[in-house]
Amino acid sequence: MIETDPVKDCSGNSVPDGTVVSFTKMDAAGKATVDVPIKRGIAKVELPIQGQAKITVASGVVTGNELEVAGGE
Repeated sequence: MIETDPVKDCSGNSVPDGTVVSFTKMDAAGKATVDVPIKRGIAKVELPIQGQAKITVASGVVTGNELEVAGGE
């Protein structure tokens, strides 16, 4: 399970529930993107990962930090 911290806009205000967040992973299996709505201020998604993966999270034109993670084989 991958989840965000509470999502805020550039001014530090909470982003409304229902706002779509895109999670993108790149691993040995290729690239996959999943769009999920924010619920209770947080976006969550299940992304199966093979080996090392890079994960990015974006909402609108804003992209968060890229994370490198390792998953099960």
